[in-house]
Amino acid sequence: MRVNPRFTIWAVAFAVIVGCFIPITAMAQAAADTTAADSVAAPAPTTATPATTTATPPPPPPTQASASSTSPASSNEAGMFSKGRRRVSGTIGWGSSLGDDYLLLGIGVGYFVANGLGVGVDFEGWFIGDPTQYKISPRADYVVWKSPRMKPYAGVFYRYTFLGEGIDDQSSVGGRVGVFYKGARGGMAGAGVVYERYLDLPEALDDDVLYPEVFIAVSF
Repeated sequence: MRVNPRFTIWAVAFAVIVGCFIPITAMAQAAADTTAADSVAAPAPTTATPATTTATPPPPPPTQASASSTSPASSNEAGMFSKGRRRVSGTIGWGSSLGDDYLLLGIGVGYFVANGLGVGVDFEGWFIGDPTQYKISPRADYVVWKSPRMKPYAGVFYRYTFLGEGIDDQSSVGGRVGVFYKGARGGMAGAGVVYERYLDLPEALDDDVLYPEVFIAVSF
């Protein structure tokens, strides 16, 4: 049987096209299957956000109380009689001296060198009697500051007296006792008794003087 050459050419061409197309299709299907398998097998990547935690600082270490807060005697424990406080006072009294009666007026300043312990100086004028006297007197006093409101005190002094009327100036020593009354806002009042002894008076004159005193004072 004679085969048409044109048919033979088309048959060969068809066989070649089919032979080439089938492997390409098989490869494409294999690639698609592989991609699908990978997409099923590999889970989608997730981005994990780490939890944010706030660190709690440790509690502060216990602090020790300062010495000033635990000290039994703080700088202001004695109130107006505390160490470092200053005092200004005014005094009035009535007494006998050199054989005559006198009205005495005085002013003083002082400083507390320790709780309750004060030093200072007073200036007094003794009037009405004859001769008029002017006295300057360094002093030291201690106040029992732990008492609630009425605060006893005691003190000593040296006094130099300026005299006239032909009498030499005189030195004397003495002491005082009494009580402070603590007021408000740094004020105080008090009363006491003063004893004074002259050192070099003529024998005709009395060496001893005893008189009351009343005073007011402020501390700052």
